[in-house]
Amino acid sequence: MSQDRSSSITLAAALVAAALIVGIALNMAVDRFRAVERYVSVRGLAELEVPADVAVWPVTYAAAGATPAEVQARLDEAEGVIRAFLTRAGFAAEDIGKSPPRLTDMHAHHYGDRAPPERFRAESTLTLRSQQPERVREAAQRADELVAAGVVLATQWGAPVQYLFTGLNDIKPVMIAAATRDAQAAADKFAEDSGGKVGGIRRGSQGYFSIEDRDAWTPEIKRVRVVTSVDYFLSDG
Repeated sequence: MSQDRSSSITLAAALVAAALIVGIALNMAVDRFRAVERYVSVRGLAELEVPADVAVWPVTYAAAGATPAEVQARLDEAEGVIRAFLTRAGFAAEDIGKSPPRLTDMHAHHYGDRAPPERFRAESTLTLRSQQPERVREAAQRADELVAAGVVLATQWGAPVQYLFTGLNDIKPVMIAAATRDAQAAADKFAEDSGGKVGGIRRGSQGYFSIEDRDAWTPEIKRVRVVTSVDYFLSDG
């Protein structure tokens, strides 16, 4: 056998061996890639009921008279009665805000032969904002005492007190952890049913927190809710 022929055979064998090595490496890479792409997407839910920590109660009152000055005097009198009522209920002056009056000329908006006996009517609102929601609720339930004292409450009377929850940042870590555990449980169940095992987290995202009334009858109790979305890697069992 000539030296050139021997060299050609050696070179061909080396090329075949290299091709086999490259092929094996590619197959292993494909297997690893496929393993990486095996994952399950799940959602985790966490809910928590908390009491409101702020209450807002707008008390709207009205007065009528022949002149704007007469109307304003009656509004001032009603304001004094309302402020005294709220003070007796345990609220400080800084808890109470006031909006400017809204004056209406009833004759300007009158149609027909008979005009209203009192030409001017005005409304104003005192807004109570307090970090004592239960005390606000109790005061609102006694609003009939204002009527008995001569205060003309406007159409907003009887509207529900607005209850707020402002402590979301304090409970966020606990709720996110609970939602993540719920997602993990869902992934474990999926893996168990499919004969696999759950690995690490491929990707995760936190949903928006929502705060709603527990129901229409207890707005002072809030339901806080968050949903997380998590992708978990899967491996053979």
